[in-house]
Amino acid sequence: MATVSAKVYEHHKKSDGTYNVKICVYHKGERKFLDTNHYVVQTL
Repeated sequence: MATVSAKVYEHHKKSDGTYNVKICVYHKGERKFLDTNHYVVQTL
């Protein structure tokens, strides 16, 4: 069975202060990251 999760990595911060949301798919011992067109900002 595959495991799917959303990931946001701090070291992928863009110059405008946004972070790209990536989809992580883990299946049969193999992990793949899929880029999305969704961006988030960090709030305090």
